This record gives sequence, structure tokens and C-alpha cells, in this order.
Amino acid sequence: MKKGIFFFSILIFTNIGAVIAQNDFKKHDKWITHFPSNVDLPFSKSELNKLEEAYGQNLNDQILDRPIRVKDIKDILRNRVDIYQENVKDVSTIPLLSNVPTFNIYNHKLKRPIFKRNNFNPLLYNFNFFSKTAQIYRVDNTNYIIVIKPRELK
Repeated sequence: MKKGIFFFSILIFTNIGAVIAQNDFKKHDKWITHFPSNVDLPFSKSELNKLEEAYGQNLNDQILDRPIRVKDIKDILRNRVDIYQENVKDVSTIPLLSNVPTFNIYNHKLKRPIFKRNNFNPLLYNFNFFSKTAQIYRVDNTNYIIVIKPRELK
């Protein structure tokens, strides 16, 4: 009888330990990025032009040869940058795009580009794409707002 109680208690405690371990694991998967299905599609010509403009000769080494970075870049270009024109409220308190430094580590000849809504390249700016909160900027002397959305996590 004592052996039965002993084995039964071991069985109960090991199951409780397994449940606790699984719940702890779920707390640690919050850093895993969720990518929408459109990141599985190949780069468009426009996206490749933006990448080449930002990374120049280092494009293969820094992006194309690294599958995870390819997904990150596709997610940024396709899902996480929104540009819209705000016509209703005062936008003067929103930080200006001109205050964001350009990202010219790989392309030293890069100058601050002129803003064109349909051809905006967020890779040319030193945005914090890994921030946990949205970032909002206003294009100088316009009502255009650029929103950098945070990554979606599982």
C-alpha cells in the first residue's frame, strides 16, 4: 500500500512539473516574430531597387544570403510602413522625417532623398524597426504621416 501511494505521488508531481514547464515555455515565446504569408513571395522589382539603393554592393552579404533578414526586410517593405495624408488635425507636434538620420553604412554616397509617397524607401532611414511601439513621423512641410508599425509577435 505504501509503495502504491509513493508511486502515485511521484506520478502526480511529475505531471505537475510538466504542466508548469509548458506554461513557462509559453511565456518565453513572446520574442518569436509572426510573419504574414506575403513574406514568402519573391521580391518585386521595386523592392529589389530599394534594397540595392540602400545596401549597394553589400546587398548579397547583408540581406539576400540571410533568409531571416530577407523575411524581415519583406515584412518591413510590405506590412510595416504606412504612409497617409492627414487632413483633419494639427500635425505640427509629430516629429519630422528630416530629424531621422539616413542609413548610409553601406552606401556612403547616399544623400537625403526627396520624399515621393509612391517611391518612399524606408530602408534609407535609420528607423528603429525593432521597437515594440509604433513610430510616427511627419514629412517636412506636408501633412504626410509615416507610421512604422512594430513587428507582430506570437
